[in-house]
This record gives sequence, structure tokens and C-alpha cells, in this order.
Amino acid sequence: MRHLLRRRVVPLLLLLGVVLQLAVCGAEPLFFAFDNGLGRGELTPVQQADLLKRLGYQGIGYTGTLLLAERQRACAAAGIAIANIYTACTAGATPSCAPGLLDALPLLAHSSTAIWLTVQGSGDDAAVDAAVRLVAEPARAQGITVALYPHHGLRIATAMQALEVVNRLALPTLGLTINLCHELRAGNEARLPEIIRACAPVLRFVSINGAEHDGDWSRLIKPLGEGAVDVLGFLRTLKTVGYAGPIGLQCYNIPGNQEQHLAASLATWKRYQAALALP
Repeated sequence: MRHLLRRRVVPLLLLLGVVLQLAVCGAEPLFFAFDNGLGRGELTPVQQADLLKRLGYQGIGYTGTLLLAERQRACAAAGIAIANIYTACTAGATPSCAPGLLDALPLLAHSSTAIWLTVQGSGDDAAVDAAVRLVAEPARAQGITVALYPHHGLRIATAMQALEVVNRLALPTLGLTINLCHELRAGNEARLPEIIRACAPVLRFVSINGAEHDGDWSRLIKPLGEGAVDVLGFLRTLKTVGYAGPIGLQCYNIPGNQEQHLAASLATWKRYQAALALP
């Protein structure tokens, strides 16, 4: 009887393992919303987490380390991931970083929350490297990933500029982000497939939104599904290089009702994922 039971259970366990592997392989990327579309400064962390849960989002990207412990508690209770913390370092004669950032590292230690790091200021490559190291090295010691966040008008403005820094420093916990709107602002739309392929080995995050081909932020940041830019094609290219990491929804200055925008953008995201799943 015991041997018969074993013969039946073992194949079932193997089948379960295969099913779980297929589920993991076929899983969609974690889709999260920037807190600039979630009532930043107006809604409490609990209200933000509850809104995301109700709409069906999986995570949030927060700005700064203020109220970090409260945010962690609220998101954990709602089953919402904190994908990253958006913050800054500054290159110059003396490198610096956002107040409170280094003190907050123990709260992020060995968690799935990354540091989303812009590089501000000025200076040569050595100055930039020193500013990034100021954050990346103590973060590495606590098992925290740092992903450079290229931002128009800052010292690191594009993904290819971020790639140079990541390659120079060669820290295993340091990667980068491709932000669709900032690449568009830099005039890089035609080069996006090339940029994705170059950055793929160290790509940790991607941000998307609807957009026109050029213009100011009101044209380059729209609800997902609006505008002329082929965002689905952008996602297809990411899939071809094997990127399966988190993807965030940029919501900066999108007018109208925030909840309606988030719901509409999530519906578009689901349509994109259905299209990407087709052979």
C-alpha cells in the first residue's frame, strides 16, 4: 500500500512542479504605478495601497524615504509590492545623496524594494561614479538593488549614459532603468530597439506610458493606450531580449480623475499582455 501511494504521489508532485514552473515562466511582469499618479502628498499610504489593490495593480513606486515604515506596513497589509524608492544622488566636488537615504537602508535590507537613483549635479565621470558609489556600495552591503533612473535635464539623462556608469562600476547590485518618456524626450525613439539590446544585461526596471513622438511632457506622458508611439512594439522588443522585470506606469501631470486614468491604463496593460502572449 505504501509503495502504491508513493508511485501515485511522486508523479503528482512532479506534475505540480512542472505546472509551477510553467506558471512562473508565463507570469506577467510586475506592473506598478508611480506615486505621482496616486495622490502623492494627499492620500495616506493606506489609502494608496487600498486604491491599488481595488484597481488590480501589483505594486507602487514611491518617492523619497519619508514615512517609509508606514508605507511598508500599509503595502504589506494590502498585498502590494513597493517596487522601488525614487531618490537622488548629486555629483560634484563632494558627492552627496538625499537626506535620510542612507539612514533608511536598514528598512530596505534584503527586501525586494530597490533604490531608483537619479544622478544630479555636474562633474566628470569620476565625480558621477563617486556619487553613485556613495549609495550603491552601502546598499550592496545590505542586499539592496540600485537602479539608475535616467532623467531629462539631469547629469544622467538617458539609458545609454546610465549604462556607461554601470559598466564602469561593475557592481553586481547596480543596474539601470529605461524610461520611455525620457528616451523620447532625448530623441531616441528610433534607437529604442538598439538601446534595449545594449542595456538588457543590466536592465532592472522599465517605465511606460502613452505618448506622442515628440513635444513637452504633456505630449510625452499620456494615459497608456493614447498617443502615436507604439508602446506595444516597445514591450515586444523587451520580450525578445528576455526582460521580465518590473514595469512601472509613469503618471506625471496627467490631467483628470486619477482613479479613472489608472483603471483605463491598467485595462490597456492587460490588452497588451494578451497580445504579447499570442504566438
